[in-house]
Amino acid sequence: MRRVAATMGLVMALLGGPAAEASAATGRPVEGLRWHPCAGAAGFDCATLRVPVDWRHPAGASVGLAVVRHRASDPARRIGSLVVDPGGPGGSGLDFVEQGAADLSAGLLARFDLVSWDPRGVGQSHPVRCDSALLDHPASLFPTTEPELDVLKTYNEELRASCRADTGPLYDHLDSTSNARDLNAFRAALGEDELTFFSISYGTLIGEQYAELFPHRIRAMALDSNEDHSVGALTWVTRLSQAQEQSYGQFARWCGRTPACALYPRDAQSVLDRLYARAQEGTISVPGFPGNAITPQILIDFIRGELGGIAKWPDLAQNLLAVLNEPAVTATATAGPATVARPMSATSSPSEEAAKTAMVCEDHQWDISSLADLRTLRRAMARSAPHTHLSTTGFKDVTGCLGWPHPVADPQHTLVVRGAPSILMVNSRYDVATPYPGARRAAAQIGPSAILLTYDGTSHVDYEETDCVRSAVDRYLTDLITPAPDTHCPAVFPR
Repeated sequence: MRRVAATMGLVMALLGGPAAEASAATGRPVEGLRWHPCAGAAGFDCATLRVPVDWRHPAGASVGLAVVRHRASDPARRIGSLVVDPGGPGGSGLDFVEQGAADLSAGLLARFDLVSWDPRGVGQSHPVRCDSALLDHPASLFPTTEPELDVLKTYNEELRASCRADTGPLYDHLDSTSNARDLNAFRAALGEDELTFFSISYGTLIGEQYAELFPHRIRAMALDSNEDHSVGALTWVTRLSQAQEQSYGQFARWCGRTPACALYPRDAQSVLDRLYARAQEGTISVPGFPGNAITPQILIDFIRGELGGIAKWPDLAQNLLAVLNEPAVTATATAGPATVARPMSATSSPSEEAAKTAMVCEDHQWDISSLADLRTLRRAMARSAPHTHLSTTGFKDVTGCLGWPHPVADPQHTLVVRGAPSILMVNSRYDVATPYPGARRAAAQIGPSAILLTYDGTSHVDYEETDCVRSAVDRYLTDLITPAPDTHCPAVFPR
């Protein structure tokens, strides 16, 4: 790919502050992206955007970010570029545009060039690479004894060292603030004076921090399923556990009134209680595969993954029924603590999971280190979720960072946004991944600019779930018209 070199004037403009205003006043031209047809993706254009590895040293080493474009289908009515971020963390913007453009409405695809990028460390943008032997022999992220905790800390430290050695300095700069500055570089390279942005899930954190850094560069910003980057570990895991419990409660109530649910007329809460008890005993297995035991963590992880949208509810019910009817198996012995592979091998592999962990750990300073700390978290999660017990994802967010160097690059803080136009925030009341209280808190921090649209159902990424949300987001991005404050979209359920 042919790469675009940034001038010092452009770099200073992207950094923000007084120097940015002075640079902008000179009217110095900005070199645009050099587009060419994407290999293997007809109808899409690709390019490379070069940005500093470390935005604190803009004249230092740079990295090439892979970017993609799908041209507006109605060029005569084109508004500009709509930059999308699929979240993750670690989601590929190229995959989203090339494979998931159909998820956006025809109206948006007509009026905007749809553009995105692979964030630093992801996909085609210098992906994170780590020692293969370590990747193939992970330690348990659910330590219950001091030896298991020691093994996990050692593993995390050795994995991070290997990823840093195999990836290079970029591995130290995967945080959301760096990504927000990359986003502003992308806007400038597109030739857009103002950004039109649509992000989902973890991508909303990049949007929130962009609004802090570059409020006057926003045309429209729609944030779907919002992160709250201002809380510590206890609130983080407790919120996620409460959200999981409430989301499963909505599923259970649907099953209780809907004959189409495979569990009907059983009480789905009681079904889960029975399955969880059997998982603790070690007497439950994958249907048809009696040698594959289902642990409590596997059970809850599976359920959480199926609660992200109502389209998965019928399959969730079918699977829970299949597991419930599976004959009990003899309890298997508990495996001992995992061991760390040593010495590290000479082979290196790309690792999406290691990249995601690095992004979370560079965005959060958890201040959790001891087994007592972890037990406190587990007790709080259990109190918050008597049926679903704990958010395995939330817990792994914390334990995956044990042994991470401090201070981190982009620790939690209260948002300070001044001078931004209206920002549309959308969140489900029963979102298992980005809890509704966090969205409300983030909106309150943004202040008068934030308009929170509430979907009263159970989903993660509401744009895909309901026409009510989709039409509101489309109207805002196209015509800059927001819903009235405190607008709610009604819940939708499977039939």
